[in-house]
Amino acid sequence: MMVRSIGALVLCLLAAAPAAAEPLPTATPEAVGLLPERLEAIGARLTADVDDGVIPGAVLMILRNRKVAYFEAFGESDTRDHTAMAPDSIFRIYSMTKPITSVVAMQLVEEGRLKLSDPVEKYIPAFANPRIGIEGKDDAGEPVLEGEAPATRGPTVHDLLRHTSGVVYGAFGRGAIRDIYAEKRITGTTLTAFDQASAIGETPLAFEPGTGWEYGRSTDVLGAVIEVVEGKPLSEVFRERILGPLRMEDTAFWVADEADRARVAHPLDSTVSGREFLLDPAKEPVQLSGGGGLLSTATDYARFALALMNGGTLDGARILGPRTVAYMTSDHLGDIPHRAPEGVPTTGYLPGPGYGFGLGFAVRTDAGVSPLQGTVGDYFWGGYAGTYFWIDPRQDLAVVFMVQSVREAAPYRELLRNMVYGALLPREAASGD
Repeated sequence: MMVRSIGALVLCLLAAAPAAAEPLPTATPEAVGLLPERLEAIGARLTADVDDGVIPGAVLMILRNRKVAYFEAFGESDTRDHTAMAPDSIFRIYSMTKPITSVVAMQLVEEGRLKLSDPVEKYIPAFANPRIGIEGKDDAGEPVLEGEAPATRGPTVHDLLRHTSGVVYGAFGRGAIRDIYAEKRITGTTLTAFDQASAIGETPLAFEPGTGWEYGRSTDVLGAVIEVVEGKPLSEVFRERILGPLRMEDTAFWVADEADRARVAHPLDSTVSGREFLLDPAKEPVQLSGGGGLLSTATDYARFALALMNGGTLDGARILGPRTVAYMTSDHLGDIPHRAPEGVPTTGYLPGPGYGFGLGFAVRTDAGVSPLQGTVGDYFWGGYAGTYFWIDPRQDLAVVFMVQSVREAAPYRELLRNMVYGALLPREAASGD
């Protein structure tokens, strides 16, 4: 196991940053209102979990006042050969791809090339004449499709961004619609983004768009919409619009450089319920998944987070206007129920109590209610393999946590939230030096 000190890690941060990128600014914890002894307690907990075999390793970065005040690597990135975790280790970030896809969509909205009110069928013709699937069960209790009914309307781009489209995930839970996803290979990675979106469009929706919230492949469909608008693969769009301007040099859909593959972090066990879940970082994917296809590093994702904190800009590169960032990180559910409609199999409301949902992010709407500490207006999302980030504008705080452990994803999100806020002093207590 290896734990790096803040001083050593700051040096590694500066050294690991791409030559063309401005290094992220740093500060001591005390200067930005973080209690060092409380931060040490976070490190001690992660160290203990590494020692106990709960996780192989992790990387944690905490920024306050737009400065890196804590950056630690713990344990090993690969327990098979005992490769030490490093600040620039590469992680499969899965659904932390979704905020990046959502930002690109809003860039197109700013340019007048896409509208939130646009019906998805405008870009993916298979979504024309939408139907709603009627869920049922056979005598053995297995899901069956009892019938279909015409939808009042089809999903819009707005619905895709806020997960109110009626599009679900096929890989999680059981249900007649989910079973059709499996039959059509929608849950696999062998279809292109457009072909996957078309297969989804040909499948009945789980519910009327705009009548409930259900996590699903909406952002994958959004990625296909972006490809249609731009006329090029999502990988090129991301590089031109986000990854290049923000100097996110280690973020991509696969690790093209063989030498860099040694930096990829791996879990203790790559299967869940006997099913292999990890994307192969050495293989260029057929499907460029806007919902979950990227690999990244803590430093790279922190650059993305800082751009959002700065109102859409970093180091002279502007990716969004400040009003657009504010709009995206506002609640867009309103009176829409925070659940799937009655009778629809569901994975539950993932943001949890106290949170609404914006355009690509869960957004806090209540100071209490949630078991996670936070501030009204903070926003977050995480990835299937355990990665997680949140931004708290009122506290000028951003946290990026990288780990590869499906089983421990949810526990760490609550643990880190409560421990980080326990280390936080009021902003007026921070000198900013």
